Amino acid sequence: MRLFSSPVYVRTDRPGFRYGVDHVQDASEQLLKWIERGPRWNKAMILCLSALEGDPIDPADNTEGCRGCS
Repeated sequence: MRLFSSPVYVRTDRPGFRYGVDHVQDASEQLLKWIERGPRWNKAMILCLSALEGDPIDPADNTEGCRGCS
């Protein structure tokens, strides 16, 4: 299981709610529930999939990709 160093807050399918996730699998599951998917969603999902595959992730990319998630 790939853990985040601190919780990442992701929008949920309920407007106005954020879900604090501590591992990549939960983040991916929340992203898959999104109806509106744009460039930020794409980057966040690519980062999650890369992390699940064991690819090294630059923390700067991680922060930038997840800015639109909360």
